[in-house]
This record gives sequence, C-alpha cells and structure tokens, in this order.
Amino acid sequence: MTRPPIDDINTTQGYPNLGPIPSLAPVASFNLSQIENLLLTKSFLAYHYRHAPNPDRNALLAPVNPNEQAAHRGVRYYAVRPLGIVPYSFKLEERLQVQGIWGQGTVVFNVTGQYLDNGTEKNTYIRERDIIVLNPTITTMTQQLVEYNPTGPQKLNYRVKGVDYLADDTNVYQEGRDFQILNEQIVWVDGGLKPRVINGQPAVLTCVYFMTPIYIVQNLPHSLRIIPSNDSGHGAFPREAVYAPQLVIAKPSTIMEENDILGFYNLPPFPDYRDSQNTTGGSV
Repeated sequence: MTRPPIDDINTTQGYPNLGPIPSLAPVASFNLSQIENLLLTKSFLAYHYRHAPNPDRNALLAPVNPNEQAAHRGVRYYAVRPLGIVPYSFKLEERLQVQGIWGQGTVVFNVTGQYLDNGTEKNTYIRERDIIVLNPTITTMTQQLVEYNPTGPQKLNYRVKGVDYLADDTNVYQEGRDFQILNEQIVWVDGGLKPRVINGQPAVLTCVYFMTPIYIVQNLPHSLRIIPSNDSGHGAFPREAVYAPQLVIAKPSTIMEENDILGFYNLPPFPDYRDSQNTTGGSV
C-alpha cells in the first residue's frame, strides 16, 4: 500500500447528497477577551448576592429558627458584588388558578465573566437561588398595604425610590407636604397631615411606589461554560480551555420583606451609576 496524498479526503459518503466527509473537521475557537469586551460595552450595572444555607438551627435535620427573616427561604445572602449584565427575552405569563390570576415572568441574563470591583476573586460565578438586583437607577412600580408607624419611618418591603400614591381611607398624602423620602423610606413631615390612630390601632395605608427590580436565579443553561480560546479567535494552535461567562435565567422576586432578607438597611448605599456623557444617545 502506498501512502495517500496529503490532500486526500475521506471518500466515505455521509448523509445522502452531502458528499464526502473531510478527514479532519475544522475546529472552532473563540477570543475570550473579545467576548468580555462585547459584554462590557453592551451591559449595565447590577449587583449579585450569593446565598448559603441557613445554619441557625439546633440540629442538622431540625427546622431553622423562625424568629429571623432568613427562615422565609432557609438561606442567607452575603458577598454583594457588582457585575455587568445584558438582559434579553423578558417574558410574562398569566396563569388562571383557583386563587385568581397569578403573574409569572422570566428574563435571560448574559453576565460578565468578571466582577466590576477590585476584589481578590475576579471571576463571577452564579448559582440557583442567588439574587441579582438591577442598577438602582432602574425602577419598576409595586404596591403594598402597610400600617401607619407613628414612631418612625415607614419601612416598606422594598427600598422606596419614589411614591406615586399614598393614602388611607380618608386622606391622600402629598410628598413634600406630608411626607418625604429619606434613606429610601417614607418619613412623615412635622406639620403635615398624618394618619390617625384610634384606640391604639394605626390606620392602614395603601402605597404605590417605585422600587429597584430584584431577580431570583432559577436555572443556568450554562452553569459551567468552558470554551477553547486564543488571541486569533479561530481554531489555530495554541488554544487553551478558559471559563466563559455564564447564561442565567431568573424570575422577578415576589417574596415580601426583601430588605430584611438581604440586609439592605445594613448595607452601604448603592453608588450612583456612572454618567456616560453620551449626548447623542442620552445618558443614564
């Protein structure tokens, strides 16, 4: 037998009408730095909260302590880190159940492969049940019934970014005249209208307000994404296996009292989002 020519191809037919199969299929590769650069230029700021199982229990199989907010989910949150996200595929589904119509939604996040701060751990890693909080300048509207607090500020379920409507059964309260937003809580103004307290029972308030969206991670189609990478971005050698950014599917949080679970009021204030100074496209 003679050695086949160097440009020989496999003459074995593949699927019908596809022709001969090459002896060596081309290898795809990526340039990780270009992927990161694409995400950074398209992304905006978000915050990632990691979670850990709640250890506040008497024994391994015992229930958690019901006297703390972490008992609501059985986990505690820690290590708040900034990252960049590119959200897409926002979906909303309404389901008719016995209790009524229940809204469910999901969103897909592409996240940067590295955190935006200067921490010792650079690579991002997200798990199911972690929480992602969008850039605090982005808001959505929510509502809540709450009892009037005559001795301090009104602490609502979420950080208050703005109030659209605040009233009880007799009065509608105006921002600036009756209350103001201080440290993302509602503070009553001296000299303004205040809800009543009858026989020690405070009035019930209805409040429609703006808050920062919070998303709970549901699953990760790419929980561990390893790709071949080199500077040229094609299959030529040398190539190395690298960690690529994750893909995250999350749903809007509808769990109440997020501020206590996340310890929002014990955390330093979120920094202001940077102004792009992009006058043609507007600035955030």
